[in-house]
Amino acid sequence: AVKELQFVASVAAPLKVVVRRGHPLMKHHGPLTLKQVAEYPLGLMPPNYGVGQLMEALSYAEHMSLQPSFRSNSVAALKRFVEATDGVTFMGAGIALASEVSAGTLEALDLAHPFSRKGKVRLIVRKGRPIAGAAAFILEELRRKFTIFRGQ
Repeated sequence: AVKELQFVASVAAPLKVVVRRGHPLMKHHGPLTLKQVAEYPLGLMPPNYGVGQLMEALSYAEHMSLQPSFRSNSVAALKRFVEATDGVTFMGAGIALASEVSAGTLEALDLAHPFSRKGKVRLIVRKGRPIAGAAAFILEELRRKFTIFRGQ
């Protein structure tokens, strides 16, 4: 099934620790360890999502078992969890956090693990199929509206 897919755009989206403005983790200088972050309630994506898979790999690499207080496949729900608590979540830098980081309600902090820098946001289509009609329109709109996809 993977052989039938192609990436039409791909950009780096390093994994970030997402906290509310004024969160205690903001007092730390430099990238955070997974151990430091795990001291707070965790909101995680399910393991069948890209960020969830990356968190599984990170916890395995760090010999840790992450116990989420909240698990959701909704980016909006995870952001609300973080805004309303001392909880933290993880998201790729870029589109999902842009408006909140710009407004100052959420902060995206660096994680001190090489895996966290390998995340990507990708636009995927079926290989060998022409991109026409509505799909072509959506692809062009994504490239136009989201600066991270421009030039691809």
